[in-house]
Amino acid sequence: MKHLGAAALAATLLVTACAKKEKEEGRILSPDEAKTAIATGAWIFQHEAVVYGPDDVDHGPSEPCKLDDVYRFDLSGDASVQWGANECNPSFPTASGSYGSWEIAEHGAVLKLSYTRAMPGAFGAGDVATWGIDYLSDRKMVLKRTVYEPGKSYVLYDTYVKRS
Repeated sequence: MKHLGAAALAATLLVTACAKKEKEEGRILSPDEAKTAIATGAWIFQHEAVVYGPDDVDHGPSEPCKLDDVYRFDLSGDASVQWGANECNPSFPTASGSYGSWEIAEHGAVLKLSYTRAMPGAFGAGDVATWGIDYLSDRKMVLKRTVYEPGKSYVLYDTYVKRS
């Protein structure tokens, strides 16, 4: 009986550890779960990494002006931003508020943003940006997309965390 109790305790600890690990590491979500995870709460930009090649990764410091901007993705499909106090580009003033719509595509693997107005980052009205969802949990989201410029291409990874 003692061995059975010890085995049950070990199994409980293992299941609890796996559940915690799954939550910390993210998991494959259904499209509805991904939509709910993204739409629940507000997101703050944390970090950007640029991958030029296997041995060429730029983990440069994040621009302080981006770290206080708050992004929201409503279940209705509206995408909005509340700019923080630190202005990124005073010569290109952009109002806070709705900037377009969003949807989950490709079975929950892609976040598609359709812009209705100009936004920093070279997006304008009518542009559609497709971001692969590289990682998504209840606290963190990593989006990636390939950028093509004349003579080169690179992969951009943007990391967001839930606002506390």
